[in-house]
Amino acid sequence: MISAITKSVLLPEHYRHHASAKAYQKENSDQIRYQIFNMHNHYLDRLDNTSQQYAINLSINSSCHKISSLFDPKVTLPSYLNEGEGFGKIYAFKRQRNYQDQGYKFIQLPSVEIGSRRCLPKDTVIDFFKDIDDYVNKHATRLKWTKVQLIDYYNACTYQLAFQFLILTGVRPTHALSLETQRCYGLKQAIHADKGRYRVIFLCNFLQQSIRDYLSLQKDILTQLKVETTSPYLWFLLDNKSQPLHLNAKMMRQFMQQHWPNKDKDNIDPYCLRHTFAQLALTAINKKENEHEHEHEHEREKELLLTPQQIDRLMGHSSFGEHLGSDYCFPPNRKILLAFLNSLPTELKFTLHSKRLENTNQSEEDDHEKPL
Repeated sequence: MISAITKSVLLPEHYRHHASAKAYQKENSDQIRYQIFNMHNHYLDRLDNTSQQYAINLSINSSCHKISSLFDPKVTLPSYLNEGEGFGKIYAFKRQRNYQDQGYKFIQLPSVEIGSRRCLPKDTVIDFFKDIDDYVNKHATRLKWTKVQLIDYYNACTYQLAFQFLILTGVRPTHALSLETQRCYGLKQAIHADKGRYRVIFLCNFLQQSIRDYLSLQKDILTQLKVETTSPYLWFLLDNKSQPLHLNAKMMRQFMQQHWPNKDKDNIDPYCLRHTFAQLALTAINKKENEHEHEHEHEREKELLLTPQQIDRLMGHSSFGEHLGSDYCFPPNRKILLAFLNSLPTELKFTLHSKRLENTNQSEEDDHEKPL
């Protein structure tokens, strides 16, 4: 299995799975070199197995090379291709003459990054969501609530859920920042408007519970504020008049830059989370339930969880009709997609927090809004 970026290096554009897939992923030249090497060996292995199965003679030798040497079972891969820190990479070296002893020395060349430059470091994303958690908790610690404090707390929870939705689904933040109530089915999946076409997105278990907690809080706060709303979306902000205010890309970008843990915030925007989602999908490892059964199969333990086609399905790329119900024709495919989505909250160290209002006593403080 080779990635979309490796395909873009090997194949012309009209043979690629999706033209934009490589724009969301990132790999370096050492990784691409290893994938090409592995692919060639895999093809030779298939050819050898087929020739033995059907008794086909492949011992056709040219004047310079013996083709039979390609299928010699005694040939083993060097250790650096099987294990260790360099597993999954083949480094490039430059041979340089050593004039002291008239010999040669080999200098490792730096790898070249290919693909997305908007993918965010995982550790920084974890810190960003921790900062949002602290922001929400700071607004939740109230002994007595005023109207303004309730709205601030509710809006903080709304931003938290919106960013969780983006990183756990990979949807385009320029098209939708919330789910439509009438197109969300049991909180397990939803129909999402994406570039003028509707597609099904799956919600992981963590996101389902997070939405339930939020909707419970939303009901409590709207009741306290005596607000009746007919918003078509599941989550939305409240303005200073307690009226629904739908999220937009500008609001999300400003909030993200305000809470981003690093000083370099100019190029940070919610669309970077979509690139990060794609990179997490590309590097997701298939964790075997019984790893001890594969102790001598190091390469199988390193097997990637998702194929390029499955990544395109999650990203909404559909050059070959990936949106036409393949998840229902092939249930195992859906199981793999859900396994990846359910692994993301643990990967990003998400934790669920209770969003119930435990105390709604009136405040005696002189606020510009009347106390509840």
